Amino acid sequence: MRRHLSLTLLAVLLAAAPLRAAAPPAPPPPAVEAEPPAPAVETENAAEARALVAELLKAPPEKAWALAMRLRLLRKEAPPAVRDALAGAEGHTRVVLAKLLCDLGEVKGDDVEKGGAALVELAARAKDASVREAAANALSLLPLRLYGRRVLLAPLSARLGEEADARVRVAAARAILRLLPEPGAAVVALLKLAEREDATGNEAVLVLAENGHYNKVRGRVHLLAGRGDAIGERAMLARRYRFGQVREDPNHIAPLLNEVMSLIGHFYVEKPTDESREALRTAAVRGMVSSLDPFSQYLDQREVKAMSERLSGKYSGIGAYVGLRDGVFTIESPLYNGPAYRADLRSLDRILAVDGKKTSELGFEETVKHLKGPAGTPVTVLVLRRGWAEPHKIVITREEIKIQSVYSEMLPGKIGYARLTTFGQRTTADLEKALAALEAEGMTGLVLDLRNNGGGLLGQAVFVASKFLPEGEAVVSSRSRFKEEKHNAVAGAHPDYPLVVLVNSGSASASEIVAGALQDHKRATLVGEKTYGKGSVQELLPLMTTLGKTRLKLTIARYYLPSGRTIHGEGVVPDIAIEARVLAPWKEEALTRLYPEIENYVARVFPKHKDILMKLAEDDGGEAARYPELAAFIEAHADEMLVPDDVRRVARNLVRRHAADARGRVFVHDLAEDRVLQRGALALLRKLARPVAEWPEAYRALPERFKEEAKAGRQASAAGPETPEAPETPEGREAP
Repeated sequence: MRRHLSLTLLAVLLAAAPLRAAAPPAPPPPAVEAEPPAPAVETENAAEARALVAELLKAPPEKAWALAMRLRLLRKEAPPAVRDALAGAEGHTRVVLAKLLCDLGEVKGDDVEKGGAALVELAARAKDASVREAAANALSLLPLRLYGRRVLLAPLSARLGEEADARVRVAAARAILRLLPEPGAAVVALLKLAEREDATGNEAVLVLAENGHYNKVRGRVHLLAGRGDAIGERAMLARRYRFGQVREDPNHIAPLLNEVMSLIGHFYVEKPTDESREALRTAAVRGMVSSLDPFSQYLDQREVKAMSERLSGKYSGIGAYVGLRDGVFTIESPLYNGPAYRADLRSLDRILAVDGKKTSELGFEETVKHLKGPAGTPVTVLVLRRGWAEPHKIVITREEIKIQSVYSEMLPGKIGYARLTTFGQRTTADLEKALAALEAEGMTGLVLDLRNNGGGLLGQAVFVASKFLPEGEAVVSSRSRFKEEKHNAVAGAHPDYPLVVLVNSGSASASEIVAGALQDHKRATLVGEKTYGKGSVQELLPLMTTLGKTRLKLTIARYYLPSGRTIHGEGVVPDIAIEARVLAPWKEEALTRLYPEIENYVARVFPKHKDILMKLAEDDGGEAARYPELAAFIEAHADEMLVPDDVRRVARNLVRRHAADARGRVFVHDLAEDRVLQRGALALLRKLARPVAEWPEAYRALPERFKEEAKAGRQASAAGPETPEAPETPEGREAP
């Protein structure tokens, strides 16, 4: 298997473009994170795919490749349209469609077989030499999908010696070199071509050097490295890395690591095992990559799978967010459309065992792994709930779980509210549904909440921004060492109603792109805190040494907003700043000590006073006295560090968990307590220019409240949730 895929990709010019003129090498197109296989999305995307394919069929090659990248963002809605078009396409258009079908297909699926066969046929038999060259270049970019397919690649191998065009022969030989484990004929052909003293000979030399045969052409590589152009840069890279070879340079990483591993093996106090050696190698790679920047990362198989699930928005399991409380595996919140909730698991239930294995012995990661599994299979959990005398066994049938990324609801006064928790493959479609529903209810303005949204897919960020910007308006650009990519709004904007965007220090990456673009175009007012400041692009590069099972998440570019300002390290500053409430350290310590007792109090009173507490979960007016038996509880647990309102806020959060479980529906927002949302609603009301007398009761006190805070030059410091309560998307929790 060929190694150093990430470096060899730099050697290929724009994907599958003919190698007829020298140009700087280009990395794969940037994305916030690579996209895993996607779930089915709405039929509107299928219609969009058909329209893009129709446009691609009429486009020249350069534009066709750009349209192909847009089709890749649609994932599983695109293949049907691509298949239909491929059947009648010819020339360069057929190359683009065949490569696209391979990119969209599963590794061992029919689409990869069909697309690969089409590319091989074009590379071997197309009449136009530029088409044969483009098809061969496209094949060389598909090692993970086509590696080792001897039968599929046989026509290209057989044709190699008969190919009259030297440039096509180089491209075909490179494809064979990368796709077959024993590419002897390709090496012979390239060595023959390398004897030429022209551009084709130079290309043959570099292909050999970049794909494990450096020593066969080292003299020519040394000469080429002295050039000051793109060819010289590639030769310098080949000299530095010697693809597939171990350098004699003592500073090279391979000998150094081998020596360290050898010393550990001989002298370490405990004899290393195969597992510990693998852990050491992994740790070495992690350390090397993490030293680059905070966002570059080596991902093992488990991490690759977890990222795929997060971005695709689906997995198979019981449907619950989990965590550790006092060292005990705990259900933080069930997904209310999932099997765990239907089987009677509730928030804050403790899981003591899974299929007879104690969670205390399994550990967190292994317990999550045991709860996940193929859809339709059962899992038995031992559950302890506050108020139960003993644990209960519950059998849950696993299902495919789809995680919601958009939560929406109409606030008083026909103000729409939509909260995005991530930018996954379903986010744009889910937001479109939410906006359509709010508009049907007569929405006059929108609060878009991006707080604690850590980002996701670049394409989804562009699509979300496009909901509020005219087609063609700049959304974001990315600049790497090799090129600049510009991303503009696509068709699909909604009415130009007033818009407020809520952000905080947890808003990062794709969230900052959307918020910053809307701010630059003066389309929205930003309310909250300065955002995180992650303005870098990471590409997921499959590692050939592990057959693509592990990935390198590598920073390859930086983002720039339409105004030209950078996000990276700077963040996006809101138009209206409002800081989060902060607990004084002594209050936080006191509430941490008291929390288990408050939890017991809520578990005890909720069944007895359910109707009252369900109403208080919506809005308690900030009055502790309205909670049944809370005054007696506070008196019994008096603490000079706390006031009744401190206890009320914690109790209310727990009451909202029980209330959400009781009604089987999450609380989308907390207008009664969320000061940032209140400030955003106030900004929207002022944009609408409605007289205060016409405002709903929920808003009338807001102008005076925020006026007093500004006048006093302070922000409230009482405890309480500053961000919307969202147990479905807790930071750092996993959903088995």
